Amino acid sequence: MPSPKSLPRRRVTTTEDEQSEHDFTTGHGFDTGHEVLLSRRYPPRKAAPGPYKVVAQLPARNGQFQYRIKSGCEPFFRIMAESELERV
Repeated sequence: MPSPKSLPRRRVTTTEDEQSEHDFTTGHGFDTGHEVLLSRRYPPRKAAPGPYKVVAQLPARNGQFQYRIKSGCEPFFRIMAESELERV
């Protein structure tokens, strides 16, 4: 059996679009600074319409990454799970 050092290395290349879809270093799907929308799959809530900006990536909770997001129409931040957000 060949040693791992003697096996040829495969180089994985990705485009910028593929890299921006998922942050491979942390596992988060959205980077800080991205604009997101609240998902339509969840019941309506009293929230500002329009895009929100991802202010911070937070650790996983209940198996999902969390984000601190901010709308320009609200004076406070929201904490949302990744499944509750959509790309703009």
